[in-house]
Amino acid sequence: MMLKELSAFFIHNVALSIFFCLALGYLIGKARVKSFRLGATVGTLIIGLLVGLAGTFDISPVIKTIFFSLFIFVIGYEVGPAFFGSFKKSGIKHIIHAVFFATCSLATALILFKVFGISPGEGAGIVSGALTNSAGIGTASSAILNLSGLSQDAQKAMQTEVAVAYALTYVFGTVGVIVLLKNIAPKILGVDLEEATKKKIESINFKDNASEKTIISAIKMRAFRIGQGSVYIGKSVLGIEKEYNNRLTIAKLFRNDQEIEVSQESQFKEGDVITLVGDLLSMVEFKRAYLQETSEKKYLNIILQRRDVVLTQVLQ
Repeated sequence: MMLKELSAFFIHNVALSIFFCLALGYLIGKARVKSFRLGATVGTLIIGLLVGLAGTFDISPVIKTIFFSLFIFVIGYEVGPAFFGSFKKSGIKHIIHAVFFATCSLATALILFKVFGISPGEGAGIVSGALTNSAGIGTASSAILNLSGLSQDAQKAMQTEVAVAYALTYVFGTVGVIVLLKNIAPKILGVDLEEATKKKIESINFKDNASEKTIISAIKMRAFRIGQGSVYIGKSVLGIEKEYNNRLTIAKLFRNDQEIEVSQESQFKEGDVITLVGDLLSMVEFKRAYLQETSEKKYLNIILQRRDVVLTQVLQ
């Protein structure tokens, strides 16, 4: 009886249901399993699927359009500067890659849909979710509304198929990319990912063809949470800084989400968050197993000062 009442409440209060899904989705999205995190988008989709089991929701098309438009706007607003900047450097390369992968993805999807008898609505949702291409939902919805010969009920059913298929496959599309890039692709290509990353960093930060060595943004700041089994548990600030020849500095130390005073004798415990300042290559060497990087502002809120030093006299 309580479950039925709860279902009826969600169905008759659509606005509250939306914000409930957003709040709980963001909460679940923060959960971590080692270095893996679902993220707000996947968390909200999962909660939306569960709440959707309560029954049929009558959501205004205007609300769908507004929220989807906001989602697309925010993505464009965030990546816009980098998007146009990348086109100036290697625009043709990006265009070729985009056309190639879009063509391969669409061709593969159409062949599989034909083999397994997937309906158009489900197919559009699968393509959008599996490729984490959220814009595909809007394109599919517009195309469905413009189909002639379909009743409103048929169009609504097809749009529902798009949404459900997208929500189900988005999770696997997100996880699949992470697993592929981190575990499968390096083995297929015979590449040591960590070593390749170090070489790439060296090539970006040091220019050998210049008249003098030029270092670009060599000093970095990152924060890491020490997980169970980390080699840094029990080590002191002085010990770690000596281990990296003072190329890394422990700027802050947080324990139980509270900042504590850092001294050279301070020892690290499981769950501590440490903020490092140092050169990029040392950062890469430092990041070992059982460390989870975090980008929360409170851990990275450090004021850095720059000083110009002029050598006026050399003592023999």
